[in-house]
Amino acid sequence: MKKNNNTEKLIHYLIGIKPDEFLLVPDSNGFIKLKDLLKAVHETKDLRWITKTKIIHCANNSESRLEIKDNLIRSKEREKITRRKEVLKAPGELYIAIRQKAWPNIHDKGLYPENREIILSNKKEIAQKLGKRKDQSPILLTINTKIALKTNTKFQAFGENIFIASHLVPKSINGPDPEKLSIPKKQKKIPEKKEAITPGSFTPDILTLFPGQHENQAKKSWKNNKKRLRRTKKSMWPDQ
Repeated sequence: MKKNNNTEKLIHYLIGIKPDEFLLVPDSNGFIKLKDLLKAVHETKDLRWITKTKIIHCANNSESRLEIKDNLIRSKEREKITRRKEVLKAPGELYIAIRQKAWPNIHDKGLYPENREIILSNKKEIAQKLGKRKDQSPILLTINTKIALKTNTKFQAFGENIFIASHLVPKSINGPDPEKLSIPKKQKKIPEKKEAITPGSFTPDILTLFPGQHENQAKKSWKNNKKRLRRTKKSMWPDQ
């Protein structure tokens, strides 16, 4: 019971007080995706014992401050949670690490998310860390905030190192040339074709189905060959 209480306290701290310390950004209702919480927690070796099952078990306790809805989780007590702050002057450059496959499209069209937010950081290593939660080898992009602000992009600060952008136009995003970037493609495994086993579609193994049968066939064959040889000799050497 004590361990469950400790788990509940830890999760409450992560999502209800200081989510920015683990680079987690709750939505407007305070919810965080359970899978995002687990990815963040498991980055710390000493916390890998925390599982989805244990979190759900804690949340189901009547005295728990955790609340789970579908695949989302939040703390019921969020009075002390890190707050977002509107910023009129963001750092000159911000960073984001994205999936490799997404880069060509973002390079041409920019980022205009509908149901999600653009999470940036003022530190490259933090942006890389966030990117690796979605892609093993993410592409690091640099955002020119001066250009972004001129195109009506709104920025929010969340803690010291996280920033949230409303949208990003293509000319505010700098990254490698997509045409020179070799993006590995996943090769689909082609399933091996299996021959259908239906009546008449294969030749039964007589030796297996009827053991000893081949011996009788061999004897009959030997006798027939012996008779045929005798007839051949008679025709070649007629009686005189």
